[in-house]
Amino acid sequence: MKTRRTAAARQWLPTIWLDEVVPSLAEDPTDFLEKDEAGIWHVRPCDEQDRESGCYDIVVEPGQIVGWCYFEPYDDVTLTIDESGDFVVDGTYPAAANGFIADNDGDTFAESMDDLVSGCGNPLDPGTYKVQVYFWSDEILHVAEIAPEGSLRFRLCAEAQ
Repeated sequence: MKTRRTAAARQWLPTIWLDEVVPSLAEDPTDFLEKDEAGIWHVRPCDEQDRESGCYDIVVEPGQIVGWCYFEPYDDVTLTIDESGDFVVDGTYPAAANGFIADNDGDTFAESMDDLVSGCGNPLDPGTYKVQVYFWSDEILHVAEIAPEGSLRFRLCAEAQ
């Protein structure tokens, strides 16, 4: 899964948009909301290029529940694999990390460092790799609600968890 890294620690995306390539993320689910000329609310990417694809548009009404996931990038680490397949990692990352990509090659995506090295039957060659490490959350439900000023916003839907 290719992702855009940003300075913000936690970035959100509607669960339905999770795929190998995803649109730009936002710091808050509400950042995706936009009202059209007809008064209809939409969840749309904040990035104009992502909008132009036409692939990402969710019509949403007050009271509707939408699933979201958040992304947290961690510092890159250096992975060194020797001829025997043993490896060492220079750097640290949280145990919760569930995304690992070697040398910006999305085809190497793995959910653990061990799986990255073993390649699920297609192991990485001996050598040194820069590894992107990150976390994608499980789905977290939010409800669309009218804010006091009349705009729409998303609120964590604790009762639906």
